[in-house]
Amino acid sequence: MTQTNRNKRIKLVCIAVITWVAIVTMFSSGPGAADTGSVKGLATDSSPQKKPKKTAKEDPKSAGCLSCHEGSESMHQSSADFDLGIGCIDCHGGNAEPAISSGDQRGSATYNEVKKKAHVQPRYPEIWGKTKEPYSTRNPERTAASLVRESPEFVRFVNPGDLRAASISCGTANCHAQEVYAAKKSLMSTGSMLWRNYL
Repeated sequence: MTQTNRNKRIKLVCIAVITWVAIVTMFSSGPGAADTGSVKGLATDSSPQKKPKKTAKEDPKSAGCLSCHEGSESMHQSSADFDLGIGCIDCHGGNAEPAISSGDQRGSATYNEVKKKAHVQPRYPEIWGKTKEPYSTRNPERTAASLVRESPEFVRFVNPGDLRAASISCGTANCHAQEVYAAKKSLMSTGSMLWRNYL
């Protein structure tokens, strides 16, 4: 490589870095209106609001879910979800009202009906094993391409932390808005440093 070509590449890299820094500085002032402030009635404070204490089974945001998923652990290890005022549907979506009764057996018609009402249904049920009975609850391997075609509500239901759905689950104003905003702009999600490999 000649000295002239090397100098041109160095100049190009410097210009790209300066441009990248300018863009990051311009957009890194915090969550934008699209991430947190666009929903009326939501506070812009990202600290969770404390609610009166109640048990998980009394919480209307989790009661129906816990009738089947009893023993499911919380993502919030330092305090219980119901202490934070959140429930299953705040993260996963779905409908927490339908609940199984004590006599319902797993796989029975009433059990499957309640499950279908409570769970968000996929656009493409054949991919997720939902076309033949007994319905599978197992996620298929390598779901990335399948999830791109699904609705944000279903992506949220399967994985609330997925960046395609995080702004409507854990990225709302009263939860982790700053963290979701930062993750969406990070090098791990944008791949903006990939240009380095091609120079």
